[in-house]
Amino acid sequence: MVLQSLVFKLFWSNGSHFVGFIAGSHLATPDEMETLLAEAGFKILKATDSTLASLEWLELRTTNSGSKSPLPVTIQLLFGETFPKMVSNQLIGLRERRMLTYSYICEA
Repeated sequence: MVLQSLVFKLFWSNGSHFVGFIAGSHLATPDEMETLLAEAGFKILKATDSTLASLEWLELRTTNSGSKSPLPVTIQLLFGETFPKMVSNQLIGLRERRMLTYSYICEA
């Protein structure tokens, strides 16, 4: 499986290149992750693609809630002025399946 390039900035990486790879972005495709898990001695019992659920969750959290008063503490405080761009880029990644969310149940 080959995924399209991610759109940076994201919450875990600004897309800076460092020695041939994107610094701070250590994502693996599902095939790569399954290989890594197998090489580490794990038997995969179940793999679940939760990308659609992740997209729906993020869309729900980023739509206007209708509240007139802002919350006193939000994740936006951690990321500052780049927060809206990071959310937008993550939504693009999930919608276009450039970014996938998977979970694995494994046995050692």
